[in-house]
Amino acid sequence: MSTVPRFRRLQARPDDARAEQRHAEHGPAEPRRTSLGRRFIVLDVLRAAAVLLVIVYHLLPGSLPAGYLGVDLFFVLSGFLITRGLVGRASAQRLEAREGTRVSARRFLGDFYVKRLRRLFPAFALMLVTVCSLSLAAPPDVRVHLGRQVLGALTSTANWVQLAAGSSYFDAGTPQLLKHMWSLAVEEQFYLVWPAVVLLAVAGAARLARPGVRLRTRLATGSLAAAVASAAGMAVVYAATGDTNQAYLNSLTHASGLLLGAYVACMPIITRTSPVRRALAFAGAICVAVLCLILLPDTSAASQYGGIFAFSLAVAVLVRIGTTGALGGASAHQAWFVPVRWVADRSYALYLWHWPLMVLATAWIPDPNGGAVEPGILWGRAALAGIPAFVLAEVSYRLVEAPVLARGFRGAWARLGSAVRPQGRAWARPRGWAWARPQGRAWARPVAAGAALLLAGATAFAAFTAPAKTQEQASLEALQSKAQRGSNQEGSGPQGHGPAVRPGAGDHVADTADASGIDSSQVTFIGDSVTVAASDTIAKAYPKSRIEASVGQQMWTAADRISRLREQGRLGSTVVVALGTNGTFTDRNLEKTVEAGGPETRFVFVTAYGQKEWIPDANARLRAYAKAHPKKAAIADWEKAAPQAHDMAADGVHPGPQGDRIWVRTVTRAIKDVNRTD
Repeated sequence: MSTVPRFRRLQARPDDARAEQRHAEHGPAEPRRTSLGRRFIVLDVLRAAAVLLVIVYHLLPGSLPAGYLGVDLFFVLSGFLITRGLVGRASAQRLEAREGTRVSARRFLGDFYVKRLRRLFPAFALMLVTVCSLSLAAPPDVRVHLGRQVLGALTSTANWVQLAAGSSYFDAGTPQLLKHMWSLAVEEQFYLVWPAVVLLAVAGAARLARPGVRLRTRLATGSLAAAVASAAGMAVVYAATGDTNQAYLNSLTHASGLLLGAYVACMPIITRTSPVRRALAFAGAICVAVLCLILLPDTSAASQYGGIFAFSLAVAVLVRIGTTGALGGASAHQAWFVPVRWVADRSYALYLWHWPLMVLATAWIPDPNGGAVEPGILWGRAALAGIPAFVLAEVSYRLVEAPVLARGFRGAWARLGSAVRPQGRAWARPRGWAWARPQGRAWARPVAAGAALLLAGATAFAAFTAPAKTQEQASLEALQSKAQRGSNQEGSGPQGHGPAVRPGAGDHVADTADASGIDSSQVTFIGDSVTVAASDTIAKAYPKSRIEASVGQQMWTAADRISRLREQGRLGSTVVVALGTNGTFTDRNLEKTVEAGGPETRFVFVTAYGQKEWIPDANARLRAYAKAHPKKAAIADWEKAAPQAHDMAADGVHPGPQGDRIWVRTVTRAIKDVNRTD
């Protein structure tokens, strides 16, 4: 029997394969239409909500602590739309194969990747060359490791590059110009792998030829299982490492949203669900998503232990209900939907532009006091970044994205220099303005080519001349080098406790620890870059102490260093440990640090200060240990005292001279407390 009549019957169905083929794979910012020619209203609302969540999270830190979940919302939408298009094309090719046309893997994959390139690359390239060129007009710290960032962005490996470099998505202290490219890298890696998976599923379904096994069913089952495995992997990695970034930036452990979107795209259509049940499920999903936005701040471990998966699952339910039934066929003409649609269409460009502009605005409007940003400065930065982001998103969408999507790269380039045929608004072209007359735009392509070459050259210069260290890091390493030289030159003091830093000639110590009753030769400091920053002030207050501090040091290295000093007879009876700035640690790490000092050594643990996701956990562990062992340890609460300092560095972590003195006074009180405990 001929397959043509059956194909025509399928073609008449609203969800048929030919109609699905018209669902070209769109990114988060692109319009989407159903087989009936209507846009999915719910998808537009979700796209707009996703990008606004991320923008508010970045531009107004602290106002929406769970705004990072907007990225996972994007993941679900992308997984749904990409899979919907791929399955539609695969189904169409299978029908063509039944009619005698060979299914071409090359055509299947080639069409997909060309459309992906047209969708993603033009807006990205415009953003990249523009912001990298603008970075030349900002302080050098903005361009730290810019070459590495550009390479990661161009190769769609930004997340792995950040992981290899130890960068943190949640670390606001050292923002990188292209840090936001990690999420696009995860999506692009999914785009690279998933079409091949769909193609293999098509081939497998054809071989099996089992009536009960359909392509959609196979893909739905596989994508759901993979989504659960990815979410479980995130929880396992976080539990094993305690490092949010290892779980969050990893493509394998953060693919659950994309895979849930794929699952929704492959689910069979259920027509008998009552409207009441659909409404209840829709309302329940909204409640779950809102609760996640309230209860899952970026510092929450619950987000790694299934919170992100729960949010993505709620979004998947919204996508499912919003693209089927009454909501799937609805259209909106109300005025309120116009701005929603505008933001939805430009969501990809908005995501690209807002973050690097925020980094530049932060560099151009620095906080003179460091630490918590004053509201006026915060809003000034948000305005300087937010308003241009919306303007540039419109420019990008109108002049770059839409022409390339409509005509391809060659067509858009040819159109750029073609004649302009006015269709009204003659008042906009006064008679004397020859350039505005419909005589073609022969000048447009040379100007565009010249601007592109200029921006590309500036981008290459910015990347190749990017510094490897921030000015603050270079200053801290200079202090550390000075401390090491001072230790080597001074030799050992009484009982072998030589100071790492000595007051220079002409320095006067008005109030030393020895004068206040503390034997500074019996005090050893183990610290990270904050201790390095305060080393001169520590040396003045504790002239006979030993300072063992280095940039980047963490608690898990402290036990070995303390053991070595103890074996060499250079460990004081009181050890000040200030190691929470660079990462958290386990209770066992803390216990091993104390055990390394021996039974007679007492410890002062200095709490960390700064807006880093691990600091609350690290400080909680320190306080819990000191409370449980009052005769062995005391807390120097730098986290509580730091806001009194008005000269914190721009990163909000390292103190200036005034902050150094507050740090030393806080530590001195804790040293007296721990040695007074009997």
